[in-house]
Amino acid sequence: RLTSDADTVLGTSGDDLVSGTSATLNPGDSLAGGDGTDTLTLSGGGSFHLDQLAQFTGFENVQVQGSGSYDLTLGEAGLEVDLSAAQAGGTVGLGSGVSRVKLSGSSNTLNFSTGATTVEGAANGSFFNLSSGDAVFRLDSVFESTYNLSSGSADFTINSLGRSTFNLGTGQFNLVVNNDSGASGIRTVNLSSGSYNIENKSARPYGIRAVADTNDDFHVGDSLTNVQLVLQASSPTTYNLSNLSLNNVAVQLNGATLIGDGLAGVTAVNGSGSSALVYSGTMADLAGIPVSNVAVTSTNATGTTFRVGDAGTALQIQGGAGNDTIDARSVTLTAAQRQQIFTQGSIETIQDASGTY
Repeated sequence: RLTSDADTVLGTSGDDLVSGTSATLNPGDSLAGGDGTDTLTLSGGGSFHLDQLAQFTGFENVQVQGSGSYDLTLGEAGLEVDLSAAQAGGTVGLGSGVSRVKLSGSSNTLNFSTGATTVEGAANGSFFNLSSGDAVFRLDSVFESTYNLSSGSADFTINSLGRSTFNLGTGQFNLVVNNDSGASGIRTVNLSSGSYNIENKSARPYGIRAVADTNDDFHVGDSLTNVQLVLQASSPTTYNLSNLSLNNVAVQLNGATLIGDGLAGVTAVNGSGSSALVYSGTMADLAGIPVSNVAVTSTNATGTTFRVGDAGTALQIQGGAGNDTIDARSVTLTAAQRQQIFTQGSIETIQDASGTY
């Protein structure tokens, strides 16, 4: 047990346990572990700066216990950090060494550094500020937590995800969610210049929202599965999804323009404001993609045939300069719906189950 004086600890060949508090762990301490698996136990809350000790080597584990918020800084040490017995939240500053952190489920802040880090346990109301070091997250549950990524890669597997936010950086991001917690709120991934693979395996498709602010957020090899993709229009932006691998993705256009060619894997397109879906080819197959609140147009000078599977989508189509046709032969449009389509845009021919107009 450490004292308030400058302590010198020399480890043995066995598994040594050293305990201290913020009052007894001080810069004059020299702690050198031995050949066994050595553990430093810290309790009572307060500041614990392992990077400021006279010596701290040879220890494999650090455990934070008891009540009281804490501020733990590792420095260059690579350690197993166990927060599972902490009864309050706190802050951990990771270092350049390879570390493993076991969370308690309390509100924690982890500040990452250049060292590779593995994080396990449950995150509740926590903040994770990543850096250039690679990180692996294997989490039982996540709720109301924020992840700020940077240049390092981040690989997540989450068994149960509640409302949380992932702010991507320039590094590779992988996210697999096995289950949704069922709690209300949004699970948001803010895309960025880094590559990503996001897979939602839960029974709640579209429960995860991936948000793009620019077409630069899309890269060859990026993939989205069972998510909602939100395309923002913070500036006049035209999006092209042809570089993405999409599987069961619902697209939300918030005043943005989306190139219609290359929508394989998209299951719906919804819009708000002046949203547009623009086709350049002679054929636009929307039979399996319901569209609402989006102006569907064509830039093909010859004309485009728009194939649709529902009346609601047909009513969104405005056509373009060419000789455009709506092929709605699987549904029957009313006379009023046909008149609305002819009036609102530049459609020359409508085919539905009742005939050709």
